[in-house]
Amino acid sequence: MKTKYTDGGAILNRIINFYNNSRCNYEDSNYLYAQGIYVAMTGGGYDSPIQEKELAKWLEEAYLKGKRITTEVDCEFLSGDDLQTYLKTHPHHVFKAGSRASQCDGWKYHCVIDQNSAYNSEVGF
Repeated sequence: MKTKYTDGGAILNRIINFYNNSRCNYEDSNYLYAQGIYVAMTGGGYDSPIQEKELAKWLEEAYLKGKRITTEVDCEFLSGDDLQTYLKTHPHHVFKAGSRASQCDGWKYHCVIDQNSAYNSEVGF
């Protein structure tokens, strides 16, 4: 993959290779992480897949901070408790958040750095 985020692109390639060459193991946190990134990129279960360049950018940023990434649904699709929790931490998004909560398709997702995880140098992601 060609991107200006060379470290992020290399990490994404390692994740894809790890996922494609691993046996399904739902007890392995590295497998689950790789599966989540792969699914976000390929669109399995996602109405709008996250582009490889976007993933590479976030993977590189997370790597530089010693973290991993996760994906979240965009705020306009949130409802219920998730919406209320979001609004407590993002009060400036009050008009946008939840505006498309009843929409059943076309959901969009974005990457964020997972503050509760750490980059795993053993597997390279």
